[in-house]
Amino acid sequence: MYTTPKSYLDLISLYLNTLDKKRVEINQNRNRLANGLTTLKNTNESIAALKIQITQMLPILAKSNEELAVTLEQVRKDKAVADEKEAIVNVEKEIVEKKVSETKIIKDEVDADFALALPILENAKRIVDSIDKGDI
Repeated sequence: MYTTPKSYLDLISLYLNTLDKKRVEINQNRNRLANGLTTLKNTNESIAALKIQITQMLPILAKSNEELAVTLEQVRKDKAVADEKEAIVNVEKEIVEKKVSETKIIKDEVDADFALALPILENAKRIVDSIDKGDI
């Protein structure tokens, strides 16, 4: 088969164009791979730093948990004491309410007696006011 100079130059031109495209594609892939590796490296470094930080914080967390457990136990004890006092207060409240009720009954009776005695008192005052020296 015979190749003309024009065909040969076209073949070389096509080869160079394809070569340029492949170089650009390979450079893009290389850059993308380099960026991915950089990102992975940074991520691994961050993870290592976080692991160190977590390791350092574990004793603090354990101490905080112990303090929390002690505090919760104290709260439970205080709540038990408060519940006992609340029961006592409720009993006393019932007694006081009963006495208030009894006192109200007595007051109502006294008010009723006072209401009956008031007209008699007013009548007695009028009678006393109407007495003059001659009546004595």
